[in-house]
Amino acid sequence: MSFRLPEKLPQLIVACSMLALLCAIWLNTYLPLQDYPEWLFQGKTLHAALTDTLDSESLYAVRWFPIPPNALVSILLALLNFFMPIEIAGKVMLSAYLLLFISGWRFMFRTANHAHPFRWLGVLLAFNFFFYMGLLGYTASIAVLFFAVPWLFSLKAPFSPNHGVKIALLSLSLYLLHGVAFGIFILAIL
Repeated sequence: MSFRLPEKLPQLIVACSMLALLCAIWLNTYLPLQDYPEWLFQGKTLHAALTDTLDSESLYAVRWFPIPPNALVSILLALLNFFMPIEIAGKVMLSAYLLLFISGWRFMFRTANHAHPFRWLGVLLAFNFFFYMGLLGYTASIAVLFFAVPWLFSLKAPFSPNHGVKIALLSLSLYLLHGVAFGIFILAIL
């Protein structure tokens, strides 16, 4: 008589691990992320500039052009700040990163090889060095790359205009998240 694990056990373990990681984000008042307070400050300052509540004597000014890489996180935090306090908006962004990273990791390995043994490591690698450094743009861009590059490699020729629009939107979002991920995506296109 042999013992067999239930078929859905790995998915249950991943779901429970994701829930535990989300609890780590939401149950702590102060998260130990190095640059995280700076991201919240940038989002709050951009929100104040968008609502014209930025003090005219302020030391801060928003440059609208050219938009540099690494600006999308600040823009999203500012937009979320219209609906919720900046601290909650930050936790929403961290939760979105976590879910995007783990699901993107699984998508990448499922696309390459459905039974690859590393497909479960995304849960363990989500809270990585770059996450603890507070590099939100970089970590989110890597999570987007986990979806973008396998999708790009799965495209069959001839390309449709729909594919061109998706590639352009992915390129723009990766550019606005982080320059390194944008460069990797451009190399994957070539």
